[in-house]
Amino acid sequence: MYLFPLKREDGRLVILREQDHLLRRFGVLETQSVEPGASTGFGLRAEADQILAPLDGAVDLSLVDLRSASPSHGARVEISLTAVEPQALLLPFGVACRLSSSQGARLLRLSTHSATHAEDAELAEGDLPEAAPR
Repeated sequence: MYLFPLKREDGRLVILREQDHLLRRFGVLETQSVEPGASTGFGLRAEADQILAPLDGAVDLSLVDLRSASPSHGARVEISLTAVEPQALLLPFGVACRLSSSQGARLLRLSTHSATHAEDAELAEGDLPEAAPR
């Protein structure tokens, strides 16, 4: 995972631009809303990296690394993103992500591709491995 600050320029919030090494990897742009008090299941993309950035509100992300070859396999991380302090999170494929928000949030989601893969899944907490030892 890679957390990076977003830049404000001339009244605009710049997510990515041509000189950013991540730009050429992304081809789908969409928004996602999380209603106040709501949370999602653990979404898992098997072959699509994503960038998540808050446009409005604040969102809490619960992440679980399910990549079997990753040195952080099984690790769990909690991250909060808010539109007041704009940052974006690069979410690699194979990392499950649950979104929740107490006040509601609207997110910008960039993805390497929109097509679903046979191994994409929406997982419940009980489907996840125990936390990796620290």
